[in-house]
Parts: sequence; structure tokens; C-alpha cells
Amino acid sequence: MADAAASRTALLSMGLTVVAADHLYTDQGVNSVEAWSDFNYAELYKLIAHVRKPGGGEDGHTVSFMTQRNLSVMLTKIRHMKAVNRPCTFADLRIASLVDYKALNKVETAYEENPTTPDAPTLIWEDPTKAIQQIDSFLSSIKGAGGIPLSSVLRKQAVPPEAANDPSTNYRTMDMEKKARALIFQHGAADPTEEDGPFTPQFLQNDSQTFDLLLPMFEASGTPWTHVKKASRLRSGRQLVFAYTKWALGENRLDHEVKQLTNKLESLSYTGPSRNWNLEKLLTSHTETLQGVYEYKGLDPRMAVSYLTGSVTFDPLQVVKTQILANTDLSNDFERCASLYRSMGLAIKADTPAPRQERNVSGLGTGGNLGVEDRFYSTEEFKKLSEEQMQELFRLREKRDAAKKGDSNKKYDGKLKKQSQRIANQRREIKSLKKKTKKQSRSISNLRSSAEGSDSSSSDSAGEVAARR
Repeated sequence: MADAAASRTALLSMGLTVVAADHLYTDQGVNSVEAWSDFNYAELYKLIAHVRKPGGGEDGHTVSFMTQRNLSVMLTKIRHMKAVNRPCTFADLRIASLVDYKALNKVETAYEENPTTPDAPTLIWEDPTKAIQQIDSFLSSIKGAGGIPLSSVLRKQAVPPEAANDPSTNYRTMDMEKKARALIFQHGAADPTEEDGPFTPQFLQNDSQTFDLLLPMFEASGTPWTHVKKASRLRSGRQLVFAYTKWALGENRLDHEVKQLTNKLESLSYTGPSRNWNLEKLLTSHTETLQGVYEYKGLDPRMAVSYLTGSVTFDPLQVVKTQILANTDLSNDFERCASLYRSMGLAIKADTPAPRQERNVSGLGTGGNLGVEDRFYSTEEFKKLSEEQMQELFRLREKRDAAKKGDSNKKYDGKLKKQSQRIANQRREIKSLKKKTKKQSRSISNLRSSAEGSDSSSSDSAGEVAARR
């Protein structure tokens, strides 16, 4: 009876009448939180429709739209608590406790009505770490049984921490909590193994679905497939990816990759802003490189901070290093240290006085309004410039380089123009010569005609004289 009363109280909080709540508990047999957790949303709506119209001559019970929505969000909470292996009783189900689950309810109901599978990515097999990240990202966008992201199948820590030692506030989103806490082995199983379990039914369903999605990618991969083919006999997505990880990121290769990353950390340095390097770029490079190290083996927090402080030798920022070394908490927190450097860099930038704006002839010609000239600066002179002055100097130099390129282009264009003009003149001369030649040919032809006419007249006259004789 205690369970019946607890169930009634929870359902009354959702907006059901006493008669409808008792009908669900007694007639429909939904008499435990576990029974509720087995429903999906389509089944819940059918259950509510049956409460409204039970059939068989029984009177129906009113269930308003708002009550139906409350029951849907209640189901979201129950399913979530089961997925993350946290206790949930009827006493935890009150209308006020559902606020945090409304957004998740909309996502889950929409996905159940129209489940979508994103296009499979083209995996970068040459970069195993990147390929594994692509697989994880792909699976994170697909929901499996219980609304659990399929990426939970690939979780390295098979047994999640005890709920009491792992509060939900440790996770930014509910999906992240599901990924980290969804059960793989049956709760309380003694000495479970990756090969034989015992596994939860939910995990087996999701693991099989993961395998079906990943198999075509691996079969088309060439070399990687030959190394993971044996794992496919279990039809386990988890074992498939683990086999690939073991082959692609074996101990020797792993050490080599980590060594390359730590070498990069050691090589990073910042002596002050320059044309292509500044404090923000240094901090970004540290963060990205550290992420790679963490993905392989992890790194002691103090070492991460040590790499950062050792790379900054710009005098105005040395006060930050002193502050970090004097504070144990800071020495173990890379993010806070990076934030300190970033804040100090902004403060230095803001406190650097701008030079007097002198608008003399030389200043207007070369230095703009920051008093910077386009000339050689010694190291000491360069360090005394503010960041704005440095940027102005870089701009002036780039302008000068562009002008030089422009002059070269102008000279080249001038040569082309002269050459074109010379060719045009030659063409005109050839055309003129052709005209003269043609005219001379006509004159010669006329002269020949005249000469032939004269010869004919002379012959006729001679004939006449001879006849008279």
C-alpha cells in the first residue's frame, strides 16, 4: 500500500485525478518506477489514450494536455536516472523537479519521432587519433536504447564511479553524463570481463548497433581492416574500435607520438610580440598540444604549467611566473595560469602610453600618427615599442614591400608597352612599304604599255614610207 500511495502522490503532482492515478497503478499494472522506465514515448501516449477510453464499457478518465506533457517529462527524468545509474523513487517525482528535464524531453521526443543518422565520415586512417575522434563524434550524434548516445559504448572506464562520488554537477550536459555513466556491465557483477561480461541488455543492444554502423567504414579501410578483422566475430563495436586502437596506437607508437608533442611544448617560446607571433597564439598552441598529450597518455598538471612558464621570457610578463611559482594551486592549474598570462598581456597593452602625435614632415611621410618610422630597430629599441607601434611598424614594412612589388610590376608593364609600340611601328612601316611597292609596280606596268605603243607606231610609219618609194 505504501508504494500505491507514493505512486498516487507522484501522479497527482503531474495533474492526474485520484481515480486515474489508481487506474494506472492497479488496472494497468504500472506500479513501480522500473515499470515506468520501460516505456518509450509512443507507448506512454498509447497508455494515456487507454486511460481516457479504457473500453469494455468502463468509464474513461480525464487527462488534460498539460498533464500529458507533465507525464512525458516525468518519463524523461525516469529514463535519464536509469541511464546514468542513479536512484529514483516515486518520492523524487514532483512537478517542481521536472524543470531541468524539459529541454531533454523535447530533444528525445523529436528524435524518437524522426530518428536520423548522420552521414558516415571519411576517416583519416593516417592519423589514428583523429580517426578515433571522428568515430566518437559520429556516434555521439546517434541515440541508442534508453536514449543513450552510442559513443558511450567506447568508454574506456567500463565501470562508472559510485553515484554518491560522482554528482551530476560534474557534467555540463545530460548527454555527457549518460556517456560517462551508462552501465556496460550488469550492476554488482563480480569480476566482469570485456569478452564475457556479464553485460546489460541495453549495452548489448547499443554495442551491436554501433558495430553495424562502423563495420562498412572498417571494411573499406584497407590495412586497418586486416588488423581488426578477428574482433568482428563478436559483432561488438566496442571490441572493433579497441582492436584498432591497440594496433594503431600501440605502446611504441604511443610513446613516439607523445615524445613529438612534448618536444613541441619544449620548443614553444615567447620573447615579445612580433609580426606573426603574439601571446594569444602561444597560449593557443600550448592548449592544442596539451590536448593531444592528454588524449594519448595524460600529463601531470605541474608539468603542463612548467612548460607554459618556461616558454614565456618576455620581461613584462615575468611577474606572472613569480605569482604562479608562489601559489601551489596555480602550479597545478594550467587553465588558470593561461588566464593570468592573458589578463596581464591585456593589462600591459592597455597601460602602454601612446606616443605623442607629432605631425612633422618626416612623421607624415613614414610613421603615420604613432610616431613609428620604417627603419631598422635594434632589439632594445624594438622592445620599447608598444604593441600598437609594433603593429604599425609591421604595416609600414608590408606597405613598403608591396610598393616594391608594385614598382617591379610597373617596370615590367613599361617594357611590355614599349615592345608593343615597337611592333606596331614595324607593322605600319611594312604596310607603307607594301603600298609603295604596289604603286611602283603600277608605274612600271604603265611605262611598259607606253613603250610597246611607241614601237608599234614607228613600224607603221616605216611601212608607209617604203610603199611610197
